[in-house]
Amino acid sequence: MASEANRLDGFGDLWWDQSINDSDDEFAINDPAKLVVNVRVTGDVRAAETVPREVWGGALCVTQAKRTQADLSKIQREVNDTPGMIFSDAGRDVVGLHVVHDDGSLQRRMDEEYGAGVIWVDSALVSLRHFVD
Repeated sequence: MASEANRLDGFGDLWWDQSINDSDDEFAINDPAKLVVNVRVTGDVRAAETVPREVWGGALCVTQAKRTQADLSKIQREVNDTPGMIFSDAGRDVVGLHVVHDDGSLQRRMDEEYGAGVIWVDSALVSLRHFVD
């Protein structure tokens, strides 16, 4: 499925969800027939449904993305040399930049450089003020 989705013009990302399964059978909870494929594209959502349908006959949800996977990957590579970075990830229209510590200045800098909401800075260490205030 991923290789087919990657062919889509404006491919954003893909993930699998499991629909609600209210069965009492513990094995039925992982029923593959209950899987939902989620695909996001920057282009025409209706047109994007045709490619996954070539290989997937189950539940499918195609929605609008703001950025392509290629754009997010490019941004991720650009921020991977950020001092104090632990790791980074990308998906669902955002690049996650996980760092040892950010007092807010790194998030502000990323918002100024890439636009608000494009990069989410996650600080492993937080000020005790967050817990006291």
